[in-house]
Amino acid sequence: SGDPIWIYRAKNSIGNRNIAFGDGRIFLVDETSFEKREKARRLGKEIDTECTLVALDLNSGRELWRRENIPVMEPFDVHLQYSDGIVLWGGRTAYDAQSGEKLWEREIYSGRLPLIHGDWIIAQPYAYSLRTGEIRTVFDSLTAMERPWKFVRAYGCGSVIGCRNMLYF
Repeated sequence: SGDPIWIYRAKNSIGNRNIAFGDGRIFLVDETSFEKREKARRLGKEIDTECTLVALDLNSGRELWRRENIPVMEPFDVHLQYSDGIVLWGGRTAYDAQSGEKLWEREIYSGRLPLIHGDWIIAQPYAYSLRTGEIRTVFDSLTAMERPWKFVRAYGCGSVIGCRNMLYF
């Protein structure tokens, strides 16, 4: 019929890159908007910044879990991704999609949206394990030792995209 099945009302703001879905759930980040934070900063005012990760049942809209006070991201870092039972916030913090339990948090900054491929997060210049946040390693046949998997690009403004055997940027 086109009638809404359910409606979720944000307490603050939900940006278009703050929504992900998978396994019959929708995940969203409800946060104090960057515009509101920036306006307060320009006016020299302090505001309470809220950032909440919420999981809803996709069919009913029923709240399944909520995580308050997740890390606040700057606009270029803001993105919520879902893959293989993991919800990844800003490429830096991972939560279990079923329970909402924080799995790991680490400072990963590539200046771009990270690419998730299988159980890898590819965020220039390194790759990380989606489940643990550990730096991924490969065997170096020249040194006969493990070393961090790494790629380097000289310039470009776009995000990395890819497929099984190739990265594009």
